[in-house]
Amino acid sequence: MDDVSLGAHPVRGSRLTRVALFWIASLALSVAVGLSTGLAPPALQQAAWGLGSSVLLFALTRAFLRWDRRALADVGLALSASSAGRFGIGVALAVGLYGLTLGTLHIVAGPLAFRATPPVGLAAVGLAGVTYLLVGVMEELAFRGYALRTLVPALGEGPAQAVVAVVFAATHLLYGWTWESILFGVLPSGLLFGAVAIASRGLAMPLGLHVAANWFQWTIGEKGTPGLWGLDVPDDVLARVAQWAPGVSVALTLALTVLVWLWHRRARRPAAA
Repeated sequence: MDDVSLGAHPVRGSRLTRVALFWIASLALSVAVGLSTGLAPPALQQAAWGLGSSVLLFALTRAFLRWDRRALADVGLALSASSAGRFGIGVALAVGLYGLTLGTLHIVAGPLAFRATPPVGLAAVGLAGVTYLLVGVMEELAFRGYALRTLVPALGEGPAQAVVAVVFAATHLLYGWTWESILFGVLPSGLLFGAVAIASRGLAMPLGLHVAANWFQWTIGEKGTPGLWGLDVPDDVLARVAQWAPGVSVALTLALTVLVWLWHRRARRPAAA
């Protein structure tokens, strides 16, 4: 049973209400920042949106934690000596997942050939990295920080992760994403980010995974702007890749999610006497 105290451990209904209020406030802040950063140069608008929203969402998180009489560590936001290493593990997970996805497509859909695009310059590479870091921080604060950690005691780890993933996916409708992109990309990624956040008990690892996944997509032009490489394959191969890619991506993302959950459950299992 949940603690019936309304202080540091609010009852289930209170937890759900507070998360709903947190998400409403988060959305309002993000929309307001997005409107205000529309005056920035186009190349800087997304980075400015991520930065402004991250600062305000961190302040909002602190306010809700004071309301609950909890600390940053309770929602995975306390920096430690291992934070950089955990971030690096998240990046490594993204490298492995993305490499495995491309390798699988290379086998099942036909040979994939990549060509270097006209040089985009170090400034563009750096801006992409900073942009996806800031946007990643914004989204992790909004979904895998206070919200997820508050829902887990109320709903349990699995249901809380599912709720957060669904809301995470739904908000991308407001960004103009297509249903196909949300169902085959955002939703399974949200499940993976949540599993990593719960298993690692912090945001550094899911943040590294989140940022690296977006950056790798940018490198091959999947973000709507020129990256470092492009696909240079026959049309019939491209058609097969387009046919296979959604299923392969979802299957491998969910497989990694399951592996993370199994690791988490094994780590929680009491040692034998």
